[in-house]
Amino acid sequence: MSEVAHDELMALVAPMLASAPTDPRPALDEVNLPMIRHWVEAIGETDPRFAGPEAVAPPAMAQVWTMYGLDPQRPSADPLHGTMKVLDEAGFTSVLGTNCDQTYARFLRPGERTAITSRLVSVVGPKQTGVGAGYFVTTENTWWVGEDAVATMTFRVLKFKPGTGAATTPAVDRSRIVRPVRN
Repeated sequence: MSEVAHDELMALVAPMLASAPTDPRPALDEVNLPMIRHWVEAIGETDPRFAGPEAVAPPAMAQVWTMYGLDPQRPSADPLHGTMKVLDEAGFTSVLGTNCDQTYARFLRPGERTAITSRLVSVVGPKQTGVGAGYFVTTENTWWVGEDAVATMTFRVLKFKPGTGAATTPAVDRSRIVRPVRN
């Protein structure tokens, strides 16, 4: 599908916009000390709450436990990936993350297993941006431990058509580029 009219595109995403949050998708692994240790080492976090045998997980790790692996298959009910597929098929094949707001209710403790629910909040466009014409797609994810919502994230991306943006840099005269010296 290419050159889909706006009304057709919105009709394709309307069922996802009207849907309730997805069923909870459990994390593959429990919150665990080795992963906490690797994460805090990788980002240089030194807060003592996140170290040692009594460590809790840094709040920003909420998403880590339920991230998809390298398998390119996504659950059919995933609203973000479903919307991305519709937009890809309409020619909006490039993506640019725009913003992500997270709220944390409490620390996660080793041994807990999180689950995530997702819902599509909005699809807004078409908008002309510097990188191209596209749609802003917003989803909301909630992480749960049992019946407790422990974190939420509102995530927005711009899904745009490459080559439809305004030129922001002048063409480079390649004959004037200084070449590296070899000796």
